[in-house]
Amino acid sequence: MIFLLLACTTTITGVVQDQAGVPLPGASLEAEGCSAVSGPDGRFAVRCEPGSYTFVVSHPGHLPHSVRVSANRRGGIPVPTINLVSVPTDPGIYVEEESGFLPLPASPFRREDSPPGESPATTRYCPSASATPVRANARWLDVHGVDWRIFRVGEDNCFYRLRELRKDVWTREADEVKIDKNEAFSPTDEQRRWIQPGLSPGRYVIAERLGDTFVPATVADNSYRGWYLEVR
Repeated sequence: MIFLLLACTTTITGVVQDQAGVPLPGASLEAEGCSAVSGPDGRFAVRCEPGSYTFVVSHPGHLPHSVRVSANRRGGIPVPTINLVSVPTDPGIYVEEESGFLPLPASPFRREDSPPGESPATTRYCPSASATPVRANARWLDVHGVDWRIFRVGEDNCFYRLRELRKDVWTREADEVKIDKNEAFSPTDEQRRWIQPGLSPGRYVIAERLGDTFVPATVADNSYRGWYLEVR
């Protein structure tokens, strides 16, 4: 009976690793009617009844991944290497790509004041570096470390403007963008959040905020902390 059972099963084999090619021991592969766990070298081998299986592959600190396996013949079925994407833990904003999470590079912006004595007094906040290109439908991961807001950059290459109406009374012009979706990475992980910004093509500044003020990068040159991007 045991011999007949083994003769009717299919052996599915493969290896689980991260996107850098490092083997992942203890990865779980779960499908209806068949499951496995990768060994110390990331390899797995499991006997299953002939059929088609969709394995959900998971490992702590990585995004789960689904793999479809057609095991409709006896003998061995090798599965192409399964690459799991590592989830960042360092604070920052990351853009999800097929190859992994790409961190948005920091890009300080500057405050530009009108010359002393000029009326009306004005202040503008403008990016001072090249914009990072980002896909319009990209999903972001915010590993929470700071509070930030998104502003659309205008034709004058600035995104936040102040004009003095009369002494100590200022008017503000800022095209702030409300993000479409903001949800916890998982029910137990609020420090990381999925962001679906819903940004149309254009240029934007993500400005780090502390309450209602921008966070300085270098006080000496009126620069502030943020990220400058161009959605395409």
